[in-house]
Amino acid sequence: MPGYFRFVTLLAFHVFLSFKVNATILEVGVGGTYDSTNIVPNPVVTGITALGIDHVAVLGRTIEDIAWQKGGIFKEGVPAITVNQPPEGLRVLEKRAKELKASSFTVIPLEPGLSNVELGLAGAHQVQNASLAVALSRSFLGFQTPLPETPLRVLVFNCTNGRSGSSFLGTVHSRIAAQIELHKSNDDADLFFDHVIFCTNVTYADGHFKGDLTTIAIAEDDLAQLKTQRELASAWSSLLPNFPTSRIHVLPSIEHAVKEIEKLRSPTHVKVLVAGSLHLVGGVIEVSGLSHAAL
Repeated sequence: MPGYFRFVTLLAFHVFLSFKVNATILEVGVGGTYDSTNIVPNPVVTGITALGIDHVAVLGRTIEDIAWQKGGIFKEGVPAITVNQPPEGLRVLEKRAKELKASSFTVIPLEPGLSNVELGLAGAHQVQNASLAVALSRSFLGFQTPLPETPLRVLVFNCTNGRSGSSFLGTVHSRIAAQIELHKSNDDADLFFDHVIFCTNVTYADGHFKGDLTTIAIAEDDLAQLKTQRELASAWSSLLPNFPTSRIHVLPSIEHAVKEIEKLRSPTHVKVLVAGSLHLVGGVIEVSGLSHAAL
């Protein structure tokens, strides 16, 4: 059985792999060179905070000894970043970076403006730590090119049985605006959705329903002329006059709606909200082949 810290390190890696995390900030336990965390062969970037006389029984009694231990996290071909250090410690760190073939060795200054930011931890030295965190993040984001595209947002909506679709859509919009305000997002509530689709609850493009989704509550002339869906589209345009009409789709069936989403999905990712009718939700699950995941 490994020692406690080694066991927790192994457990952490197991969790990261199991959950397929996109990014990990891995902090060394003690020192660096011989620490159990120092087994990642190709990290995106490495960083060292301010050196101090600590853990002397393990790391050594001088700044030079401690710097040698901590510099052991540098890796071949990987940027090495640190903050202002005592000269004797800085010399050792730079030497270690060359010895371990780091792609670069950078001493970063304090990040402008951070001294005016309320940080999560107390102490003036935390500004230096935060500056290092910003530099590491910049290096990581530069490595992640191209950045993931922002997915398109699509609303699929229908409303039947005499319910007020206009009122429902107004509520959807006001709730979105409230959440944007609550979370201080830069989103525009009027343009939160990239496309909106108003379709009937007819399951298939040939005009048939899936057996358990059949409804007789809608007049045939309403379905044939898409009267309800056109009224909903008109209500949406009245509610959001700046929303592009080319992105408002009135369609005769759920299958048509799913095919329209698939067209949008071909160049980018799409997030879809289906609302207004349980028959609509069930039909989308059916046509999209999502029964195994949704039911």
